[in-house]
Amino acid sequence: MILKDQIPNLEVAGNWINNVVTNEDLLRNNKMTLIHFWALSCDICKKNMSLINDVAETFPDRLNIVGIHSPISPEDYIVEDIENAVMALNIKHPIFLDVKSKIKEDFEATYVPAYYLFDETGSLRFSQFGSKIKMLNNRIKKFINT
Repeated sequence: MILKDQIPNLEVAGNWINNVVTNEDLLRNNKMTLIHFWALSCDICKKNMSLINDVAETFPDRLNIVGIHSPISPEDYIVEDIENAVMALNIKHPIFLDVKSKIKEDFEATYVPAYYLFDETGSLRFSQFGSKIKMLNNRIKKFINT
């Protein structure tokens, strides 16, 4: 994806944890949207989840957050383990189980963790891959406070 691209379609067949979200839901409430890709077997992803949770608590009225669980190893396909991790990591936002990698392909997300920040119109404003989540946090604050 490149800057200004629109949020790819999230309405694909599959399982959701915590809630089901559509593109229409995200655009209807006039909030920015953070979509992050993660995997149960990714230690960096799990470590960074506390910051994602902090951002969700800091900006509940200004930011939608959607997680896409994107398997990278055989253990990432065990739904019960993913559900247990969601509870253990205190994840409250919707998580889509992208077992067929459809959403991952649409986003052109080649790595986990991957983060995509969209403005209120669904236009991509920032993307980032890897562990340096502090930069993501700064971008979220910048865009929300402008």
